[in-house]
Amino acid sequence: MTQLRRYFLKIKRVVRDFVILSFALGATWYVFHFSLEHIDVAAIASTLVSVSVTLLGFIIASVAILVSLNDRLLIKNMKRSNHYVTLICNMKWTAYFLSLSSVGALVTLFVPISYQLVCISVVVFFVVLSFSAFFIATNRLWQVMDILANKD
Repeated sequence: MTQLRRYFLKIKRVVRDFVILSFALGATWYVFHFSLEHIDVAAIASTLVSVSVTLLGFIIASVAILVSLNDRLLIKNMKRSNHYVTLICNMKWTAYFLSLSSVGALVTLFVPISYQLVCISVVVFFVVLSFSAFFIATNRLWQVMDILANKD
């Protein structure tokens, strides 16, 4: 039974990742083929910078909270079963994607107008990946926090 459950969990992850990647590529294609003016691109890029940096701060704060809970039994058991490493790795990739999104949006603000549409398309791709990674990582963190809150 456990092998069948693991198999279905792997299928679920593959389908989820395929849907996220398809949505990211679709959003990138839509933005690239949608005619935006310079003012629109600049407004979108500045908004994406502020949102990405704010979410990056939340991820850094959540890692700090998780590291401060090392003495709890749940965290020790998570380390033994390698779930802790998985959670930290998810947060690390989320931080990477959010950093790429914010840096890419900053670059978009300063490149010549002829390259802005290409840059904002790449930024939208990384924004979709970073937001999906953010929701997955924070969902797992909230599950851990919920278990810790119910044990106390």
